[in-house]
Amino acid sequence: MQIGPKEINLTKCDLDQVLPNIQQPLKEYLWLQSRAADLASPAEDVDFCKRFAKFYGIYAARRSKQWQCTFFTLLGELKDRKPSFPDALSALQSATGNLEASFASKLVATHNPSLAVLDDIVLGHLGLKLPYWKSPRRFERVIEVYEDLTKRIAHYIASNEGRRTISQFRAFNESYAKADITDAKIIDLVLWQWRTKIEGKSTRSRGVPDDAERRRDKRTQS
Repeated sequence: MQIGPKEINLTKCDLDQVLPNIQQPLKEYLWLQSRAADLASPAEDVDFCKRFAKFYGIYAARRSKQWQCTFFTLLGELKDRKPSFPDALSALQSATGNLEASFASKLVATHNPSLAVLDDIVLGHLGLKLPYWKSPRRFERVIEVYEDLTKRIAHYIASNEGRRTISQFRAFNESYAKADITDAKIIDLVLWQWRTKIEGKSTRSRGVPDDAERRRDKRTQS
């Protein structure tokens, strides 16, 4: 559900403040992507699971150990299929009993880094919001929000402002210049660190916009 159209208006000053804060997240992201590419069974790699869970907010969202095992097993099973967001959303719902929009996006973006990651920080920058958990056609509306997010990110990347953001990122230092990272992920990391523009959001981990809705659902297991 859209709460009002917004454009990404990053200034050079904004980027000057944001880019230094990306160094550690970028390093961790690159490690996770490299490790994920080598793993046939991610659920069996304790170090990978812990670092992935911390980076992508699984711990912050208080998902159970059983849920985590299910997620990482699915991450491995879908590796060679390069799933779409609707496919991952459906598979995760079937496996956990919950509509996990944010984590479905993180699953598909692990296997296809050109795809967007859906979380409350990025959605907030673009004026987007997931439907309430009792909303009619919630599954379909979640997909609509994700498709809108993907289109907006792609539009920004193709714009003069987007190209300037990517160029400034690459020019920041040698590690940024050589990083094996997609344009979509560059924008994702920049928007995530540009969180001061979104009032009232936690800065500790990747946001999980469907978590509060999930806690209100009495059918959800802890």
